[in-house]
Amino acid sequence: QKQTIGIIENFKYPLSITNSKYFMWLGAHDIISKGYIEDAVNVLESTQTNVLVYPGGVTIDENGNLLNEIIDDYDTTGLNLEQRLLRIAKNFNNGYVIHGVLKTEVVKKIPFENVFGTDFLAVLLIAALGNIKRMPAIGFQRRLIRSETQFEQRERHANAGMLKKTQINPFSLLAANLFKHIIKIKEISITDRFFLIFKLKQI
Repeated sequence: QKQTIGIIENFKYPLSITNSKYFMWLGAHDIISKGYIEDAVNVLESTQTNVLVYPGGVTIDENGNLLNEIIDDYDTTGLNLEQRLLRIAKNFNNGYVIHGVLKTEVVKKIPFENVFGTDFLAVLLIAALGNIKRMPAIGFQRRLIRSETQFEQRERHANAGMLKKTQINPFSLLAANLFKHIIKIKEISITDRFFLIFKLKQI
């Protein structure tokens, strides 16, 4: 970009100009394993219900040294709509899953707003539209180039316009945005939309 446009606009821009059947976001500093893309596409091609396929992953430092395995539980194989959303809501602890391979037609339906927890919101809405599959092999290396406290992270989000500095509980804003977008999901019935909101409010 000729000028800084912020995190969310940088997420939206490549998606807006692609016409490919499949799509993924990858940070310039991150690494994917050889063959991962082909394997992920094969999984997506194997069934219409899979809409996002992501690999096992690890974190590395600035010099490429191994730090930790990324632990998550976002695989929704065999789950119904309610179970898929509840699994993501209960287990979400990082946003690395958003860097998996996605069906473009699905991810283009997801609203990306400049709000706190956009990655969490996007993954939940993706799970509402189809199945998320985790591949067992390590296919993703996330390079950690920023070390910050929770306060510093909140300041960064506030400066980016994702939340107000005076907001006591940013998670309440995240929940409000989630419920707002669930109401708009035309692919599921109105009854199911309100039922999902009721279940998610209990978490």
